[in-house]
Amino acid sequence: MNLNELEYLSKALAKFTSASVRLYLKEKQVYYYSIYPMNPDPFLLYEKDMLQSEHTAGILTTDLFQFYSYVSLDDDYRIVIGPTSILTKDKNKLDNLLFLLDVKEKYHEEYIGKLKCAPSISAERMGWLISFIASTINNSPLFVEDVFVETKTENHQEDIMNNSMKNTLIFSDEEESDTFVIDNYQNEKMLLFYIKNGQPEALKELFSAFPKLKAGTMANDTLRQLKNMGICSAAMASRAAIEGGLNVQTAFHLSDLYIQKLEMVHNPASIYPLIMQILLDFAERTKQVKYNYDSSSKLFLQCANYVSTNLFNNIKIEEIAAEFGISRSRLSNLFHKQTGITLTQYILQEKVLEAQRLLQFTDKSIAEIAFHLAFSSQSHFQTVFKKYTGITPNRFRDAKSD
Repeated sequence: MNLNELEYLSKALAKFTSASVRLYLKEKQVYYYSIYPMNPDPFLLYEKDMLQSEHTAGILTTDLFQFYSYVSLDDDYRIVIGPTSILTKDKNKLDNLLFLLDVKEKYHEEYIGKLKCAPSISAERMGWLISFIASTINNSPLFVEDVFVETKTENHQEDIMNNSMKNTLIFSDEEESDTFVIDNYQNEKMLLFYIKNGQPEALKELFSAFPKLKAGTMANDTLRQLKNMGICSAAMASRAAIEGGLNVQTAFHLSDLYIQKLEMVHNPASIYPLIMQILLDFAERTKQVKYNYDSSSKLFLQCANYVSTNLFNNIKIEEIAAEFGISRSRLSNLFHKQTGITLTQYILQEKVLEAQRLLQFTDKSIAEIAFHLAFSSQSHFQTVFKKYTGITPNRFRDAKSD
């Protein structure tokens, strides 16, 4: 890409992310765009370190727990995005930033206001963004796991892990920005929605959206906080599973067992996989109860996987049967015998579940959802939805928005 094209790309990124974007040719800044330009640019404090980094792409965390991301392009260009919003309410560190930048006292309030206007973008999302940019422009895949995370102190290594866990498992605190909390709350509801409705496959897809960023060795005092987060996860998952039909005693016993297992863990890095295991286990058990199938039932798992993969298509039982090499009648009989419901009922239930998710978490119209899920018409979709939920799609959406 030539300079004009890269300048346009930089401006588009700034518009898209609401963050400041800089374009460098080697160590010289050749373009800058920001919706909230700051003078002096706070990036000046980190410019030398980031421009001299040998990594293709990386994320830097500041003392105020803001993120800057950078990605190297062909022909010695480098794009720098940031900062993101302040996530650490530390007056001393904020005062130190203003001092280092030599911001005059009469401009302190205005400058801090602009810092707070920076967008709330997690390190995970930054990682995916620069991975996409590098892979697209350089025509060479840059995997998000290879995005390098640079930290200033041991405390930041702890903060990165804590923030990564919060963004992945959607636990937010009152000190974060309203937009960040609202976004996380919606994701938390979606996570619990998948557990309650027995959808481990969807839960895995949700987890896969978060990269495993390289944050280095974590501080020892991270362990207790991560264990507490795991305990909260187990408690929340158990209650969602109970709402989905899992036996109360089974759910609480399983939660207790996982909490005991969490307490025996001594390595912070081992807690994240354990928390994922907890959430997926509850979702899987809820699914087994919901559809009354044995986990060893190969037929049900094959059908469930086929329906999940083709959920937005017009699924025909004869096509599933052909996929498995058996007759339509035999497939239908075996499925009904193992689950107590017909395969057609299962397909419609799964479509209605996805419709509930779309109604609750998106602003898609009922007509769009009906088309997206391959119903023959909007009226057919509404009839099926009411049959399986007892209410119309409009009433469901209104109830969930209260």
